[in-house]
Amino acid sequence: SADNFWLAARGLNLTVAILGGAIMMLDVFQGCRSAQRTVTMQTGAMGYLVCCVASGFSLLMLNSSLCKDNSLIGELNSQLATAAAAAGGEGGVVQFEETCSISTGGKSTIAATVLWFVAAVVTAALHPFHTKEERKASGSLNEPLFEPNSSTII
Repeated sequence: SADNFWLAARGLNLTVAILGGAIMMLDVFQGCRSAQRTVTMQTGAMGYLVCCVASGFSLLMLNSSLCKDNSLIGELNSQLATAAAAAGGEGGVVQFEETCSISTGGKSTIAATVLWFVAAVVTAALHPFHTKEERKASGSLNEPLFEPNSSTII
């Protein structure tokens, strides 16, 4: 049965997948939103930072009953030992560890956490926060693309 740490880790992984994907898609289409340099999406950096924290907290799974005192692993080990004894003890008996350790998946989660943080920092650097006064002062485009009162495009 799943305990609170295991359920939290699963929920946080789902949060990272949905929120991270949504923020990435919004950032991809950010360029189509406005031609003004001061109109940017500052919430992308916060979304990436939330993904960073959630990805890091998904390692709570290592503190769950899945990794500590797992009765299924103990039962499996005893059945394998019984089966090996019934077979005459030939060959090695496979024994599974009763605790978890960080392996490839855990290292990938740590790498993902670092990359989510890097995405948050880069997004914050590319899309700085502008006050309303700065947006008003910048106005719109500096050069018109066509002459007023003319049909000629420059």
